[in-house]
Amino acid sequence: MISLEQSALQLKSAGRFAEAASAFSQLIKLQPKNHVHHYNLGNTYLAANQPADAIEPYRRAVRLAPRFAPAHNNLGLALLATGQIPLAATSFIRALSLDPGSPGTQHMAGHALLRSGKPLEAMRYLREADRLAPHQAAIVTDLADAMRLSGKLRDVAPLAREAASLAPDRIEAWNNLSIALRDIAEFDEAEQASRTALRLNPENSDAHYNLALTLLVAGRLREAWPHWEYRWRGAVGVAPRFAEPPWDGSKLDDGVLYLHAEQGLGDTIQFSRFATMAGRRAKLVLGVQPPLVRLLRTLDGVDNVVSLDDPTPEFAAHSPLVSLPGAFATSLETIPADVPYLHPPADEAAAWAARLATLPGSRVGLVWAGNPDYPFDHARSIPAAALAALGGIAGISFVSLQLGRVARPPLDLTDWTEELGDFAATAALVAGLDLVIGVDTAVIHLAGALARPVWLLNRFAGDWRWGATGSGTPWYPSLRQFRQPEPGDWGPVLAEVRAALVAMKM
Repeated sequence: MISLEQSALQLKSAGRFAEAASAFSQLIKLQPKNHVHHYNLGNTYLAANQPADAIEPYRRAVRLAPRFAPAHNNLGLALLATGQIPLAATSFIRALSLDPGSPGTQHMAGHALLRSGKPLEAMRYLREADRLAPHQAAIVTDLADAMRLSGKLRDVAPLAREAASLAPDRIEAWNNLSIALRDIAEFDEAEQASRTALRLNPENSDAHYNLALTLLVAGRLREAWPHWEYRWRGAVGVAPRFAEPPWDGSKLDDGVLYLHAEQGLGDTIQFSRFATMAGRRAKLVLGVQPPLVRLLRTLDGVDNVVSLDDPTPEFAAHSPLVSLPGAFATSLETIPADVPYLHPPADEAAAWAARLATLPGSRVGLVWAGNPDYPFDHARSIPAAALAALGGIAGISFVSLQLGRVARPPLDLTDWTEELGDFAATAALVAGLDLVIGVDTAVIHLAGALARPVWLLNRFAGDWRWGATGSGTPWYPSLRQFRQPEPGDWGPVLAEVRAALVAMKM
């Protein structure tokens, strides 16, 4: 006659999870301090795809047997499955302190840290997992992701190729290879990787989006736009739900066309230029982020600008601003770049001009950091201490355009940013500057849209809109780029900028 414990284990193996859970619960009542029973109950819930129910049994198991590594590991799995990522990482690391030789736990610790936004910490565990269990596609994929997020872009492609060769039917592997190759400007191979993913699943949104980004950075804009629209199916998020139809680019004789912002403030500034073109085909209402409302009311051809926080107006058709280039079949040659297309409030600009006149020499605006919530902000932002390379230049007065609580650079820096309530106010200050220098943020777009001289300090694998090579951009005629020669290497960029400032004659 089999024991109750054997019966419970057999029920679990047979997939009769409710009965198995009941049997393990009976065992716990009989032997409440037996950590194995709690552990097995957690395993039953985890096998039944009920990870939330598994957490408490695992916690009881680790309280009863703190050195029982499997319970710590499986608690991590349950926490990971319920989205409690940092807690999951802690559980996996605790399991490894008891049993460091488990490649699966090493992998899960690295995976959880990676998802927690700690790629450098994740690499330690992922490298060990790869050493213990080499040539495992899931481990290699996570290791490649950790390297990419850590800025080690030239090391990613070999790993991504390995992952794709180990799991040629795995769409994620081909998508990751596409990204890795695009980051090092191997556009032909990146395109082929995305097309391989699409052969596996023609409707895979990530594959379409990756292909769009590759085509865009390569300058093949018209080919990219249809794939770009797949961003709403995963990469960007859920599209706004409206009863009214999306705009197809045709003329609206009577109804209103509602154009709405998506993504970041810089995207809104960049793509708002297309609103003027759309205004020739329809009466417009433009919905944008609150800090941009006053500024974008200076756009030609826009009847009304409202905040996205306000009730949505009545309209006949709608379109995201970032979809407009596709609606107009925009190519590199047809990007509308008639600048300035935005304008500061005249009275505020005059007031700032008077204050700036008190500063000696050329007035140079400076922004060195982006939104820290952006996944690659560590790559685009410059450590404040590194900006010491721009100090001590005769005839230059630096003016801060940096918002947010970030470290200040060791420069003589005039800072009036607390007085800048929105982007119209920032535009009024920027209008009086001789030059704006900064990393890839909304301020760079603002300066370009105002037709002010602007120098972009661009990371190695920059955003698609800046192209892959060259010092200019068709989006903003007044913009000059200074590009990193290698990932993370700001030294040559700042040296080049310093030389250009010294040589500048204004």
